[in-house]
Amino acid sequence: MVTRLLLLFVLLCFVSVVASGAVAAQETVSVSDADGLDSVRDDLDGDYVLVGDIDMSDEGSFEPIGDRDEPFTGSFDGGGNVIEGLTVVRPNSEEVGLFGALGDGARVRDVGLEDVDVTGGEKVGGIAGFSRGNVTRSYVTGQVSGEGDDVGGVIGWQRYGNIANSYSKADVSGSVAVGGVVGFGTGTIELTYAAGSVSPSERSGGVVGQLGSRHQLAGRESVLRDSYYDTSATRQNDAVGYARSGAGETNVENVEGLPTEEMQGSVAEENMQAFDFVNTWETSGEDYPVLAWQTGVLTGDGAPLPTPGFGFVVGFFALLALLSKRLLRPSGG
Repeated sequence: MVTRLLLLFVLLCFVSVVASGAVAAQETVSVSDADGLDSVRDDLDGDYVLVGDIDMSDEGSFEPIGDRDEPFTGSFDGGGNVIEGLTVVRPNSEEVGLFGALGDGARVRDVGLEDVDVTGGEKVGGIAGFSRGNVTRSYVTGQVSGEGDDVGGVIGWQRYGNIANSYSKADVSGSVAVGGVVGFGTGTIELTYAAGSVSPSERSGGVVGQLGSRHQLAGRESVLRDSYYDTSATRQNDAVGYARSGAGETNVENVEGLPTEEMQGSVAEENMQAFDFVNTWETSGEDYPVLAWQTGVLTGDGAPLPTPGFGFVVGFFALLALLSKRLLRPSGG
């Protein structure tokens, strides 16, 4: 009898996990069009997934999602899809991009922004003007410009956030702290590349305009590692325009500027050896490397988890009822 009760308890625990997983999956909001993208601002702590490409070319100027007072702190999974033609025109504003600000715990992954036209004042980036979150396996093409400081192709100002396995082919311009990927960055920037023009300005760099801060506290590290930039396309001689660390540390590790011909085609795999060309990146004809999902394959934690369907849940409960009846039936009956 004890054995039967123990088995029943295990089954009940398992079905509880399955049911809670189904509920969690139902709480993820699918975004399929411009209106859905705009509605992300209505729940800044929500979980969202793109279920297809979105063309924003005819939508006018988009209002960035979140700001530093009320940042986006949820998750935004691009699902290997592209937002095309995003236009943001706010030349007198700070924190300008698809997201105005990403807060602590925010996650953006597996999304492409193509042919963007993003114009702001300060803290301007294609994906986020300001970020304390995590951006991974994402990219930006088009144009990103700021009237002031802290302008980057992907992120304008990263404040102890993280960006990895991402790239920018956007042309970037600004006044101070202008970078191909990140304008002003603290935290971790790794496995990135830049291949768009970067305006020659004070503290401009091929990958990062300014790395580290004079306000950086002891024990804090700002690091740029395992990244590349096209010296011809970016028109920059250095990966980092300016670096400082305050009481903390600022490090640049395994970062290299390469000529265009060494970053394009199959030779890119030989010259950009820090990148994982098995699971995360792929060479692309005569062009720069692309993320593996751009060829239709989501890998690693980017692969969507299977969602238990209604039929599965009903069937499982029916099976549970049958097993319970058998397990609790008196022996010898």
